[in-house]
Amino acid sequence: MTSSLRHSLHALSCAVAFLSSEAMAHPGHDSIDESDAPPFFLTQVATPPAETGAAAPAAKTQGSVTITTEGDFRIIKSNGWPDHTPGTFPRRGNPNVPSPQSYTFRVPLKPPKAAAP
Repeated sequence: MTSSLRHSLHALSCAVAFLSSEAMAHPGHDSIDESDAPPFFLTQVATPPAETGAAAPAAKTQGSVTITTEGDFRIIKSNGWPDHTPGTFPRRGNPNVPSPQSYTFRVPLKPPKAAAP
């Protein structure tokens, strides 16, 4: 597929997407009568994680950071944990529970100046 054809198809798809949304933005789409529909309200309800199936908060963990010097390098080690308790994740069935990680960074004490920015 040539570059000009690809650009033309991209422009055409953008135009179709834009114009289809514009077509619905003007009056004249009143074929659905919602006058008899009851009012619709969203209400926030506080539910504990066990009832919603949301992931439980991680166990009490302390943040840990150590910075040492070894030879010509500064070694930074951390478990990546914040200094506060992370919140629960509200999505039902979310398998992603925060947990401590193991990070180690090795940074030169005297980094050389780059030739260009």
